[in-house]
Amino acid sequence: MIRNPSKDLTLIVYNTPKPPRYLKLNKRLIRSVILIIPILIIAFISVSFMYSMYLKNKVNQLKDKEPKLIAQLKSETESLQSTVATLQKANDTLTRKISKGTGGTTTSVTSLGLFTSPIGLVDLREKEMLKIEGIEHKTEGNKIKLSFNLSNNLPDNAKIAGYLTVVQYQGNLIQYYPDYELGEKSLLLEYSKGESFGFSRFRPTIATFQKLRKTSAKYKIFIFSRNGDLISYKQIGPFNIQ
Repeated sequence: MIRNPSKDLTLIVYNTPKPPRYLKLNKRLIRSVILIIPILIIAFISVSFMYSMYLKNKVNQLKDKEPKLIAQLKSETESLQSTVATLQKANDTLTRKISKGTGGTTTSVTSLGLFTSPIGLVDLREKEMLKIEGIEHKTEGNKIKLSFNLSNNLPDNAKIAGYLTVVQYQGNLIQYYPDYELGEKSLLLEYSKGESFGFSRFRPTIATFQKLRKTSAKYKIFIFSRNGDLISYKQIGPFNIQ
């Protein structure tokens, strides 16, 4: 009589003087193990290879970025060093002014009475550190726009920085740019509340005001250094406002 193949594999284990032992192993399980182990090994090798390639690419990318990062850090360092040097110079100037008291070089700009008096104010207009050029005046709806350019006139285009304030006179009404609330104890402007600027060659500026009436308007532009010295002053107008 023909019997069906057994599903189990029988092993006889001899371990004298002990009696032999019979072990039964499932044939399907053995086949599965024989198939799965190579697959797992191949999968592990493939994953390891892909991961090593990924790390290699990352390392190469970091190497490629290294010169750019070094250049960026160098540029930031130089910028910080320049800022520190500028602040140190400003600190030295302020220290000298404080040591001399409030008496500085007098100026013929009577409109400076609009501002609180900076310590040791010096009139530097004769040095012509910058020029105010390209003046344009126009009305757009209920806005008046006065645009002009600041041109650096220092040797080698050394960076110039400071604060800019524009005063508009329209009849008996006065507006300021930039607009800010005056202090409760003083109705005078503070030069350091002006529009901050810093540039090496050229800087366009647009001062915006409310159109309060249809009449003419005049303007006075005040430009101070970081230390409160008067760099430039210009009267403009009158301009007709429609």
